[in-house]
Amino acid sequence: MYMNDIIGHKDIRELFDTLIKKDALHHAYCLVGNEYVGKRTLAEILAASLLHIKTETIHTHPDVYIVKQEKNKKTGKTKKNIDIEQIRTMRHVTSQYAAMKGYTVVIIDGAEKMSIGASNALLKTLEEPTGKTIFFLLTHDESRLLATIRSRCHMIYLHPVLDKEIEGALEERGYKEALSHDIARLSRGCPGRAIQWAKDPDEFDAYKQEVRRFLSLINTPLYKKIALTDDLFGDKTDHIQTRETLIRVLDIWLLIIRDMAMISQGGKPSMQIHKLPESIALPKKQLLTIEKRIYKTKEQLRRNIHPRLSVEHILLAF
Repeated sequence: MYMNDIIGHKDIRELFDTLIKKDALHHAYCLVGNEYVGKRTLAEILAASLLHIKTETIHTHPDVYIVKQEKNKKTGKTKKNIDIEQIRTMRHVTSQYAAMKGYTVVIIDGAEKMSIGASNALLKTLEEPTGKTIFFLLTHDESRLLATIRSRCHMIYLHPVLDKEIEGALEERGYKEALSHDIARLSRGCPGRAIQWAKDPDEFDAYKQEVRRFLSLINTPLYKKIALTDDLFGDKTDHIQTRETLIRVLDIWLLIIRDMAMISQGGKPSMQIHKLPESIALPKKQLLTIEKRIYKTKEQLRRNIHPRLSVEHILLAF
């Protein structure tokens, strides 16, 4: 049975439970969706159901193996990829009998970050699956996975959650109505992000500060723009982490560009994410230029182009 449809978490859980009862599980599932939309949470819920345990015990269960991007133990810097050694270690562990004599569950968080060597090693495992190992690959961009890996997975696409559902869930947790409404709107359908912001007001403030930073770049001399963005480059010794942080910031900038484009086209304020004042406006042609440069910069960052030079190229477009 294929699950190549965009369906809700509850539907997926019910379908998965049915497949468990019928002993009709596929050996690999790829969960695709925006960051913080709930891929990891869903994978943990499905794994817990498969192993007949509570979700909160997933990370200490002997038959659950989680693979994700790590820091180099010697340098302390973030590794560029999920490397081949991580997959080889996983393959060795999963080749053993499960400690509880049942299933072994492998969760690969950020599967798009696997190196070519790691991807090929995983592919070999997927080509020769064991009956008692179930894989969950989590990714926000399935196009960055090998086509041969995608073809061996059942794809599950997770759609954004409605604002009113996130808002209601936050209010049920005891958060105030106004805050819940604000967080739900800015979280853009991603419950994981909403919960994180609700728990950590400083992080929510940091997001709003990033919006203010972008707006402050408009009609500002270049030297001031450079000064305003200097802290984006973070730890000069961990270039991988700096690039990932920059990509997240650029994603916020793209959302603001979207809102500004709506203002220039006379769109309704209710359609905006950030509710920008009408006085904040740039010509449509300029917005398009900035947008193109942001997308180009994101791609350059993934190819290890110098971060500062890439961002300055965007600033020149203002």
